[in-house]
Amino acid sequence: MDETYSDDFIKSLKKFSSIKKRIRNKIDQLTQNPLMGEPLRYDLRGLYSVPVANHFIIIHAYCRVCRKKGDDRILCCHDCDVIDDETMRFFDAGPHDAVYRKLTN
Repeated sequence: MDETYSDDFIKSLKKFSSIKKRIRNKIDQLTQNPLMGEPLRYDLRGLYSVPVANHFIIIHAYCRVCRKKGDDRILCCHDCDVIDDETMRFFDAGPHDAVYRKLTN
């Protein structure tokens, strides 16, 4: 399975380097089970939230499910047409409230 990482996600990895290993472990779990996590709703439809640590989450999408449900029309990823269905996209990671605040603004 392919993986892509947003700039925000990479910045978060650098910022929260103390739990980088836990984040990597969760990414490995997600690539084995891409539907793991809680599906988000409304303006964030197509994205999933999965906990890493207490109040710390990863926001991701699995391209196959996103397209199948038609959520690609909501997310509007700039490179959606060239990304394979078997791709996990990682959008952000960080404290729960801070991540949701960024995504909804």
